[in-house]
Amino acid sequence: MLVEEKVKAKVERARKRNRALWIGVPAAVIVGLLVWRPWSSDSASDTTVAVDTAATASTVPPTTAVPNTISKALSTKPVVEIPAGAPPKELVVKDLVVGTGLEAVAGSNVKVQYVGVSYSTKKQFDASWDRGGTPFDVENLGQAPVIQGWNEGLIGAKKGGRRELIIPAEKGYGEQGQGADIKPGETLVFVIDVLDVQPPAGAATTTALTAATTTPAATTPGTTSAARATATPTTVTAKASGAPPTT
Repeated sequence: MLVEEKVKAKVERARKRNRALWIGVPAAVIVGLLVWRPWSSDSASDTTVAVDTAATASTVPPTTAVPNTISKALSTKPVVEIPAGAPPKELVVKDLVVGTGLEAVAGSNVKVQYVGVSYSTKKQFDASWDRGGTPFDVENLGQAPVIQGWNEGLIGAKKGGRRELIIPAEKGYGEQGQGADIKPGETLVFVIDVLDVQPPAGAATTTALTAATTTPAATTPGTTSAARATATPTTVTAKASGAPPTT
């Protein structure tokens, strides 16, 4: 009798536990879903945004321009860099250092140091720096006995500046080339330091004479305006394809 009562008590306790599990577990699951789903959605959204931002940050290139790495120290010989891609078909002029002295114009006498490199081979073919650092004189710029790319490309350069010229063949050595180092039809790259600029011959005298001979017109008493003489400068544009700088 006692044994039967114990067995019945165990069975009753087991039935109560099962009933509690059947009721409690589904209720807990339902409550968990109601509580967890909104948070889970937000959390997933936040994670996605963070990953996308990180991926974007790692793939977008910087917006700052890549600086030109050619040295700007005029006291040292520059290492000439050849741009990537096909050579330009037009004369390209770029001031690596903008000078602060007198500006070269047609007829100026300009003293320079330079390095010349072939575009296709990336090899130097000439440099005044390698001849004891003796500067090269460009006399009567615009009609100087140098290649046309120099006569055109040095106009506007200022004393104390460093200028890069990329010169197509028709403004350089043409289809005949020059010796073994410059092929026919070769594009040339020069880095030129402007050491000195002298004004065109007679420029100072002409200015003085113009100032002395130009006088204002006489005014008539009682008039509200008077005609005044003005001197109109003459601009000369000269182009010549003379001999290139030689060693």
